[in-house]
Amino acid sequence: MNSILKISNVNLSAAIDIKGSTIALCGLGLTVGLFDSTGSPISSFGAEGVEVYNITNAQDSGRDIIIQPDGKLLVLFRGRIGTVGEDGLLMRLLADGTLDTSFNDAISSTPPGVFSMSVGLGNNSQDDMLLTDDGTLFVTGYANFFNPTGFDIIISKLLILDGTLSTTDVLSNKVRIYPNPVNDILNYEGIEDISKINIFDLTGRKLFTSIPNQQQFINLTSLAIKNGLYIIQFETLKGFISMKFLKSNL
Repeated sequence: MNSILKISNVNLSAAIDIKGSTIALCGLGLTVGLFDSTGSPISSFGAEGVEVYNITNAQDSGRDIIIQPDGKLLVLFRGRIGTVGEDGLLMRLLADGTLDTSFNDAISSTPPGVFSMSVGLGNNSQDDMLLTDDGTLFVTGYANFFNPTGFDIIISKLLILDGTLSTTDVLSNKVRIYPNPVNDILNYEGIEDISKINIFDLTGRKLFTSIPNQQQFINLTSLAIKNGLYIIQFETLKGFISMKFLKSNL
């Protein structure tokens, strides 16, 4: 059965995230999808905008999702690691939808990229997340400490080492790119001493590099890029400023 959950802390312009459970060829699995403001899948994420993850080979179901400042996705879900009860689990995805295996490791029973937040004696579930600017992740849920009856509210605090806002993220608050979504002409303003402009796809492949012009715009028609999310990077005397934009011809 598919389910659509509420979205929190999404910082991608004109994008929405849908997650839940779905019937896949290999059984029940966690599904994460990325769509633009028109409801069309963003093809640079997963398999044409949607990816299915079979982590525990059980009835995994999505609970919450957060996009880090670097574009990685933290996905909170519920599954079963052992043979009894259900567990609260946290996994991290790269911007293209692949599992980030540098997140956690295989010391425990969870695979690389997945972190178990299970507490208590039986069923437990973590349902909501909040990521602060200093990389602190707060997670709320419930756990069963008095099996078979009785549940307690759980609040967990974790540190996401690369989830903080960098200096360039702070500088980017002074920068504006528009329109976003954009079809052909992408304008920019609020930046001084730009030496170079680069455009990358979400896998890090460089698609474009140029020196700035006096009109402060970039013509995207010459790039022949498909609809989807991209990253524009401004090289300045103070460092690099990176921002996401959505290419759409609608």
